[in-house]
Amino acid sequence: MTKKDKKKKKIPRYIEQIKRSAKTEEPKLSDSNFVLDFSFEGLYYSVKHSDFSNFLANKDEFISHFRNIRNLNSKLSHKHKFENVRNNDDFHCHTFDNDRTDLAIKLIKKAYEKSGGNIDGYVDQLIGGEKIYQIGYEGSLRLIGFYDSTRAIFKVCLIDYWHKLYYDEKYNLHSKKDLKFCPMTNNIKN
Repeated sequence: MTKKDKKKKKIPRYIEQIKRSAKTEEPKLSDSNFVLDFSFEGLYYSVKHSDFSNFLANKDEFISHFRNIRNLNSKLSHKHKFENVRNNDDFHCHTFDNDRTDLAIKLIKKAYEKSGGNIDGYVDQLIGGEKIYQIGYEGSLRLIGFYDSTRAIFKVCLIDYWHKLYYDEKYNLHSKKDLKFCPMTNNIKN
């Protein structure tokens, strides 16, 4: 072997360093702090079914609740592991029983259909047998969705402004006749 051949085969030190650093393992997403995902197409559509309604009184009430949602998002996303939120007294987080799970899925399907989505199996495929949770912090506002542990994402599919899925009289301040506003279908003017 000539000197030229030896020079060609010698790998520069910086390439070896790059190869070594590429071999370090990334943390598993399930070990990461989770995020709230608000991308569900039907999320802000208001729906009614049986005793449940997430209609609002007016745009000002929506703005107030939207601020609460942003506040909850800033308190949770990237700051906590999902299991810690489930076991933390500062947050209100739990799964639903079978009847409420069925109702939540019906409501999610209705909201998705109102958004113009074709519900033929989409919601069932999206949720895929995952447990349905509600997460809240202060007041009546609850975010309904499911947790994808492989991606460390809580997908929000429905907003329960009035704590109606688990009815609590102290959070239900409006009569049903006052609640007719949907932020996605009502014309919002200043």
